[in-house]
Amino acid sequence: MLNLFFVSQKKESIQVELVPAMQEKVIAWHIGDSLAGNAADSLIVEMDGDELADQAKAVSDSVIGSRVLLIGDSQLEGLRLPIYNFCDWNNMHLIASVVWYGSTTKEWGTSDSLDFFIKKYNPTFVIVALGLNELFVNDIPKRREYIHSMIAKMSRNNLSYYWIGPAAWKADKGVVAAMSELNGNRFFDSSKLTLERSEDGRHPSKDAAWIWMEEVAKDMTLKGILQIDKRGEREPKCQNSPFILLNR
Repeated sequence: MLNLFFVSQKKESIQVELVPAMQEKVIAWHIGDSLAGNAADSLIVEMDGDELADQAKAVSDSVIGSRVLLIGDSQLEGLRLPIYNFCDWNNMHLIASVVWYGSTTKEWGTSDSLDFFIKKYNPTFVIVALGLNELFVNDIPKRREYIHSMIAKMSRNNLSYYWIGPAAWKADKGVVAAMSELNGNRFFDSSKLTLERSEDGRHPSKDAAWIWMEEVAKDMTLKGILQIDKRGEREPKCQNSPFILLNR
């Protein structure tokens, strides 16, 4: 695996990995809230194995309680910070967030990407937020296969999980019902919420993402899936929680 580190003008490191599972799809990994600067304006710095191990250990040592892995589509941009805070308030840790832009259950269900990140971060719990790019698909039987494949991957790794359905801005054509049926009480139907939208008219706004996560937390706690009923002071940034960006 090729490891390159881009150091931006804001002094944030961005690791670019070529992962075999992704077949040349690029992953940008950094510790922080958002990608800083522009790769074209950055300096490439090589790090040896010891330095890589130290960085990984820094994340590992900060983990207390449940190790939560967050995966999904672009909805994670808004959900990541609220989820990080809820984990922190309840003695858990968001060990990594994997955002695959434009992804659907097809990409996650037919590739070994989910297995790759489970192995990489060794979570004890997985939160899936996926489906916004599938609102208008018609091949529901195939979507059921992809969803089932994702569930099977987590089951094989003895992982508990929870699936946050798409925060739909329009009525879907059946994918939400398929997700609900296959995931049972481990599914949250976000389409039932009325959420303020960001400028694109599709994704929930930053403020709405907090309201969204409040409802998710209530549901998870009520069902006894994950106890996240405590509230505290909001942290404005995610600390020691890698943010991995995948491009299709």
